[in-house]
Amino acid sequence: MNYNYKYLKLMRKQKNYTASELSKLIGIDQSNYSKIENGKYQGLNFLQLSKLTETLDLDLYKLLLIERTI
Repeated sequence: MNYNYKYLKLMRKQKNYTASELSKLIGIDQSNYSKIENGKYQGLNFLQLSKLTETLDLDLYKLLLIERTI
């Protein structure tokens, strides 16, 4: 699933979460979460995406817009 990893990282920082904290909250190990934020994790599924959007109060539409500039 394609997603806007730059938006994800930006919003995590704005919500004052560390990558480690967020990975624990959504049930993904730290190394995979790092890959998610660097756009190198291709295994992101809808459940994980849902947890991310809920935890960070993200707009799912913006997260899925690949060409969006921030």
